[in-house]
Amino acid sequence: MISTRLAHKISSEVDETQSFEQRALTIEQHLPALLADAGVELIGANITHCDQHTELVFFPVGRYHVMMQRIHPSPTNKALLHPHTWPAFIRVYSGRCEMGFGFGPGENPPPLNAHVTVHASPENTLTHTMDHIDAWHYIRAIDGPVHTLMIAGRKWERWYPKSPNSLNDLSAGKRSELWKYFQQVHHARVSREEWRMRHSHHLRH
Repeated sequence: MISTRLAHKISSEVDETQSFEQRALTIEQHLPALLADAGVELIGANITHCDQHTELVFFPVGRYHVMMQRIHPSPTNKALLHPHTWPAFIRVYSGRCEMGFGFGPGENPPPLNAHVTVHASPENTLTHTMDHIDAWHYIRAIDGPVHTLMIAGRKWERWYPKSPNSLNDLSAGKRSELWKYFQQVHHARVSREEWRMRHSHHLRH
């Protein structure tokens, strides 16, 4: 588990009166410390839905969960439109993907309200927030793997499409590989933002 001191620091800074997105961003600010914490115990999973394979590692941070995913392209170009059983903040870190969004109650997929194709990188990430119980989305990887960070809140009482395939554990080697990848890309993103801040400061002066 993460260190008690770090967990207490994060909990003290998360304002539960704020929007879910604001709370998730507060937790994300601590991602460098979380990624450097040797005490983090990673839980891993292999998930397959609609011929799309996802490798996942996650760990709890108080009442929240931080999830890191590697989504592989589907050989049949399919992706699952689905709701979540929790509010979720998602940042796409790298890869080319198509994202679709819908809204509706129950178990039947709603019509798409929008879909977009994007190419993300550590220097140009994209985010979206699913903070309503009836929000749906999909992420379909194109050409190669797509890496995403998700910060999830408390679970809702909400139907969710379960995979017909058994949920398999992710090997220790794969968990470590995915963890190291996010350490590298997050460091690159933070370094880029710091560079922009320094140069914007120089331009103002």
